[in-house]
Amino acid sequence: MQVLVQLARNRGRVVSRQDLIDACWGGRVVGDEAVNRCIAAIRRLSEAFGGFSVTTIARVGYKLDEAPVTLAGGDEPRQPAQEPELSQIAGGGAEGLPRKPGLMRVPSVMVASGAAAAALVVVGLGIAWSGLAPPAPQLTDRTAFFGFQEDEADPTLATVARSSTDQTFQTLGALRLTTVARAETLGAAVIRRLDKARELGARYALSGDIRREDTVVKLSVRIEDVSTRATLWEHGLEAAASDATLLPARAAQAIGSTLRCIVRGRSQLAQDTEALVKQVADLCRIGSYSDSSDRFVTGSRALAQAQPNSAHFQSMLAIALLATVDAAPESARLARIEEAKAVMARANKLDPNGMAEILPRIFMAFVQRRTLLELEPMLLEALAATEGRDAFLYSQVNLFYGAALTIAGRMRDSEAYQSLALANDPLQSPARLAYAQAVQGQIASAQEGLAQEFARFPSAWAWDDRMNAAVFLGVGDTETILTLRPSVVSSDTVQCWGEIREAQARSANAARRAAARSARNCATRGHLSEITALAAEASLGDLDAAFDAARRLTLVVTLVERNPLEALYWPSSRAMRADPRFLQLVRDVGLLDYWILPGQAPDFCQTERIPVCTFLSTQLSRP
Repeated sequence: MQVLVQLARNRGRVVSRQDLIDACWGGRVVGDEAVNRCIAAIRRLSEAFGGFSVTTIARVGYKLDEAPVTLAGGDEPRQPAQEPELSQIAGGGAEGLPRKPGLMRVPSVMVASGAAAAALVVVGLGIAWSGLAPPAPQLTDRTAFFGFQEDEADPTLATVARSSTDQTFQTLGALRLTTVARAETLGAAVIRRLDKARELGARYALSGDIRREDTVVKLSVRIEDVSTRATLWEHGLEAAASDATLLPARAAQAIGSTLRCIVRGRSQLAQDTEALVKQVADLCRIGSYSDSSDRFVTGSRALAQAQPNSAHFQSMLAIALLATVDAAPESARLARIEEAKAVMARANKLDPNGMAEILPRIFMAFVQRRTLLELEPMLLEALAATEGRDAFLYSQVNLFYGAALTIAGRMRDSEAYQSLALANDPLQSPARLAYAQAVQGQIASAQEGLAQEFARFPSAWAWDDRMNAAVFLGVGDTETILTLRPSVVSSDTVQCWGEIREAQARSANAARRAAARSARNCATRGHLSEITALAAEASLGDLDAAFDAARRLTLVVTLVERNPLEALYWPSSRAMRADPRFLQLVRDVGLLDYWILPGQAPDFCQTERIPVCTFLSTQLSRP
């Protein structure tokens, strides 16, 4: 789709292969075969639905030309009444991936006729490999997308609607979810929506609307089951009119994660009944891995009991039990772990390939507080088992391994694995990748990643990520980030950050250390995160407090939150690394053994001549 859009942007003009690679692969190195496959898929699209053609210009590139549109229903070819505005193509990349050209901007009520309508016939990475065929009457796992209805007279709503459509298309395509959209879907009346989806052979109908209430813009979206006409999922988002541009990214994230969850879960059902599909949708609505409440356990247990011979649902129950251990009462934790072990054993028996047990094993290792030396072999084994077999699982394991490498100071390796996680699952948060990039001086990439995270999750923790990066790593403008703070960020938190920023501008040691103590007090009261307090103590010169805080931490890879020990490798903590006490600290928390046994020193030892690096050089040089 990205190649098609790039050609459409330059219709009638030749686009070189290198220009396509630069625009569509985000600077990554790809071979001729990748471009050839995309061009072949686009030509199949043209042959199936018409509206345009692609010509090869030998040794130069490719050119897209418009052609009369033949509608799928067998109508006579129709020429547009006026030149279609193919130049109306939205920018912005799929969330979590390198920024790429956007999809064609299609109004949610009426689409432009001619090549613009024909080009947006089928979306989904699956079409590039499986070819195209006219929609079959039987229902498949494809989704008919009807866009977002809005008041076209309101410029803000029209802009949000178009951007929401663009970003949703990109996200679903990146997730390899087959989506169909034509003039008759994007323009279909509400009462005909499900009938039209059935005609297209779609199992799901996706639609939404955007409206304004006073100074608030509200976006609502729904996923409907075409066969039962039941609503599987409804979701509402809202923002002040001044912040309405944040809604499209949030909507695309929510739609992509929920629809993928429903499609994956439904594919594992032994009987495709309305009651079971509703159970799957209810579990997907909870939020799965990101939820630590008993609702996650209850929903997972219900499906595991309803599908006792499904390794997938047994695995989901084990993950739910383990993901909620820390949030459970002390008296229930041991019982929850023991139940998870029994469920994992059932899943292993039901799945001879062992894929169902991969994530539960990793979650169990986190619950049992395994060290990096214990975790790494397990994660590497899981990577080998999932690569090329399950993109979602492969992404999850890459994410966890990247997090482990981050708290070991191996930022270059962490960046590589975090990039693989995002490439295989663009719904993953780019925050950890952004921090690994920032430590290596890739400021522009880090800033873009953190901005993407905040656009999708304008929450207190995403805002805190941006503030930490701006204040301690020089990524972004702190004043701008302060003005964009979400309402859930308290005034106390803002005041705590203000004291840190003001102290950094001072030269008096006494004032800086007072601010460091204040940051620690803010963390104790819950106004700052532990990672922020540690970074503040290190950067403001209170090294005694910084070392005391670091010693209290255990070397454990967390499932959700970033480990405070990551701050040890930030530029603002350089004085802490140069202190002789740093060698004893990394020995106490187990990092020194981790660096020596695999023979892999942290990245900072390539540029810093400090005691720990001198010691490691003598150890790692031994045969």
